[in-house]
Amino acid sequence: MTQQELIAAIEDLNREEVMEAAKALGESLGIEEEDGAPEAAAGFLEEVRQNEYAALADVEDIARAALVLAALDPQHTEEVEQIVARVGEKNFIFGGLEILAVGIAAALVIERVKGGKESAESETVITESPDGSKQIVHKVRTVYRPNEKIGKIVSALFGG
Repeated sequence: MTQQELIAAIEDLNREEVMEAAKALGESLGIEEEDGAPEAAAGFLEEVRQNEYAALADVEDIARAALVLAALDPQHTEEVEQIVARVGEKNFIFGGLEILAVGIAAALVIERVKGGKESAESETVITESPDGSKQIVHKVRTVYRPNEKIGKIVSALFGG
């Protein structure tokens, strides 16, 4: 499937399918809600938190934008194609928390796809309890810098 055909397929998805695909793409990229949303999306996500159902159309739009941006990135085109082909296999019912989760995932997908890795930090902490058991916690934080072309599109989406 060409990129144009893939984008047309994304445009043909209904709301539930778009949100399912964006959620699946976020999971595929290892994005978790705990990663925190990009600062540029803070205002948008606060609106979603206040009234998920009122923001449903906006979440759909940002989810669709995330899919299109990922489809345009040669590194993610095949992955998006596979996800779009599988959409509808599961029956998702999106409630308030799921709507917010998709909004966060879509914003983070855009953050990752729009630019290259700027920096990565990792930290490993080993603690030992009085009973002798050990706990190992490994944290990784990656910061991505915007690609100018995609950055302009995202700025227009988030109004910043």
